[in-house]
Amino acid sequence: LACNTVTAVCVEEMRRLFPFPIIGTEPAVLPAMRNGGTVGVLATCATQGSTRFIRLKERAESCEGAGRLLSLPCPQLAGLIEKNVDNPKFSYAPYLPKATLNGVVLGCTHYVFIKKQIEDFYGCPAYDGNEGVACRVKALVKNAPKPANGGGGNVVNFPFSALSFSDKKSPIFFLGGQNIHNKRIYEQMFVLK
Repeated sequence: LACNTVTAVCVEEMRRLFPFPIIGTEPAVLPAMRNGGTVGVLATCATQGSTRFIRLKERAESCEGAGRLLSLPCPQLAGLIEKNVDNPKFSYAPYLPKATLNGVVLGCTHYVFIKKQIEDFYGCPAYDGNEGVACRVKALVKNAPKPANGGGGNVVNFPFSALSFSDKKSPIFFLGGQNIHNKRIYEQMFVLK
């Protein structure tokens, strides 16, 4: 699973280099634009400056009846969320761009952690790409090769090793210096609920 910034900047290259499925996440611009009005896209500067995002924005704006789309860069927000994810009292309001919106798109996977605060700040619904990601994961799992031994459970044979979380197999791995932090965030989002 590649976050919005990674998807925007290099998902095609990653798909070319690696033999396993890489699921990209994109801001849910198209669903948000269907409701018309002014829609803001909160995203990192890297995402908003990427060719992939610019093409997505152009597609959305060309849809019949589409609303007005505002790009609202949030250069510090993802890092603040990582540092304060366990602090429900932290206020992100000073770091959210001011705008009057009919809808707001969460253009970074970090922003889902503060979705309610964002909706309250803008007074409108927030759209994330989770449904699209879930549909893609479901399709991959449905079409993935099943274990050769006929073993039970929902474990599928993706062509890479899986991490074990509480006796459950997960086709996820983490890279880089934030490995332990990212594993903890993953567990909070998907495994422990």
